[in-house]
Amino acid sequence: MKIKLLLIILILLTGLILSGCQDGLKSISTRARKATQTAESQEADQQEEQQKQLADCPPTEPHPVAESIAEKYQQDYQEIVDWYCAGYSFEDILVALQTSRLSDLKPLELLERTEEQEWLEIWEDLNLNP
Repeated sequence: MKIKLLLIILILLTGLILSGCQDGLKSISTRARKATQTAESQEADQQEEQQKQLADCPPTEPHPVAESIAEKYQQDYQEIVDWYCAGYSFEDILVALQTSRLSDLKPLELLERTEEQEWLEIWEDLNLNP
């Protein structure tokens, strides 16, 4: 009798555990799907921003941000605009110019690296501490 009772309890517990695991798997699947949708949405937003940026090239002359960057970093204005029109953001251009001052690499070399690496990785490779 005790064995039958233990078997029934064990079967019930196994059923409860399995149903809990299924709920957990559904929850994980839902979160993974949402994360994928978020990543896809962010990528679509970035592509849209880049298309908008390219449609705005060459920007209205003189572009105030490009002009400011060129002046601050004593860089050729047209070079800044060319990088921008190639798809690099003004933020990345600024970081590349500043990083260039701290390394042996030219700004364009650094900008090209951003296509494969994040800035933190680039700085680590160059032994620069952000």
